[in-house]
Amino acid sequence: MATLQNAQIDQSFGALLKTDDNGNITATAKAITDGAGNATNMEMSNTETKFSSGTVDFTGATVIGVGGGGAAGLEPGTGSDNMKSSATLTTIAATATGDGSIVLGNDATDGGSTNVVAIGDGCQAKVATNNSIAIGQNVIGSAFNQNNIGIGRDINYTGRDAVALGTDIDDTADSSVAIGDGVKANGAKAIAIGKGAQATAGESMAYGEDAQATATSAAAFGQYAEATNTYAIAFGRTSAASGDGAVAFGQQTSAAQAGAVAMGRQVTADTADTTHVRALKIVAPNGGTGGNGITMLSPDGTASEVTVTNNQELAINGTAIGGGGGTVSFYGTPWTLNTQSSQDLVYETFTIPGGTFTVGDVIEISTIEFRDGLNNWGYSSLWISDTAQTVGNAPVSSAANFSLAQKQSPSARENIYYNKKMFIKSNGTMVMPINATNDVDGGQSGDPTETYNINWANDQYFFYQLWNDSTAGSYTTSGTLLKKLN
Repeated sequence: MATLQNAQIDQSFGALLKTDDNGNITATAKAITDGAGNATNMEMSNTETKFSSGTVDFTGATVIGVGGGGAAGLEPGTGSDNMKSSATLTTIAATATGDGSIVLGNDATDGGSTNVVAIGDGCQAKVATNNSIAIGQNVIGSAFNQNNIGIGRDINYTGRDAVALGTDIDDTADSSVAIGDGVKANGAKAIAIGKGAQATAGESMAYGEDAQATATSAAAFGQYAEATNTYAIAFGRTSAASGDGAVAFGQQTSAAQAGAVAMGRQVTADTADTTHVRALKIVAPNGGTGGNGITMLSPDGTASEVTVTNNQELAINGTAIGGGGGTVSFYGTPWTLNTQSSQDLVYETFTIPGGTFTVGDVIEISTIEFRDGLNNWGYSSLWISDTAQTVGNAPVSSAANFSLAQKQSPSARENIYYNKKMFIKSNGTMVMPINATNDVDGGQSGDPTETYNINWANDQYFFYQLWNDSTAGSYTTSGTLLKKLN
């Protein structure tokens, strides 16, 4: 290290530091230069030293007493590996006595607990609240409850492993979670989320503004939802489940009976262990058109699926059981004939799709025919055929053309009422009219029955044909109705 000893002043004064005005140090800071007048980045007075520019490097140095504490206003606490904010920065000094703690803020303390983070005005971790976090204003963790997290304002969290986030929170049970404003999670493992939400019993859950879950394992989801009995679930705005194990699903639903389920808007359950719905619709699976149904159990536990066929019949495990009286109907168009035909012509027809009728069905066919002003013979007849027919043409002949009823008349005026009932027998292909085919229902006693081999699995075609020998008068029908009775 160089020395000025024995050096001549005129050869060494440049290495000396001095004030820029060569005057004494006073109360006013002066720039510091070398003897040749070269400036430094330092200013000094008898009360302060300032660095006006450049870098101040304390590498390898121990700095004490700076600002009444340490770097950035921090200073060590009394535990090991801990730190706190400088006492000069706050009205009430922070206290850090636990190992590994970080305590910053006015009146903040780790309560002597280890591995605590307490940051904010009045944030406190009480004795033995180890491994806890309190961040905000007046966030307080109670004694002897560890692993808590409280972030916000005016929070009391007193349970072990509790989490509280928000303002004005009371979180007082082990493993509970409270998030929001004015929230309470007072049951072990309870969860309350949303303004004013309350979960006050063990394992209860309340989600939504003012949602209330006040019984063990109760759950309330939605604004003002209430689940107030054990295992009750309320889902939807203003829904209420007050029965043991009851479920209220939907806006303004209510289930007050044990095990009752209310589903749909404004539905009220009135019977225990029963599901109540406003309307139920079974929808098609993804990409499909339907076919799914409802599975039901018999008293011995046998499962069966109830569906509906393409013909609007109820079916159990795919077997049609009928759909109620008249649920399958066909209606032909009314018609009028004012000219002579002198041949059989089709005046009405409709298609009966395959599978419409099956074994055990009872079918009824009805029409009213008005004959007026006939001079000669005419007759009409009703048929079922396996061959399609066309109105205005002669009937297409087929071995499977079956006459259901016929009426011949020479009279000048007559009203005829056709009404036939037919029964599909055991193999699903047989039809039995009550009376013979050559008269109208209600004919003479002892009419024979007729049996036809009609394959109802295939499309069948009804048609109404007429022969008119008259050159005057008319035929008029009301249209023909074919329906299933069972």
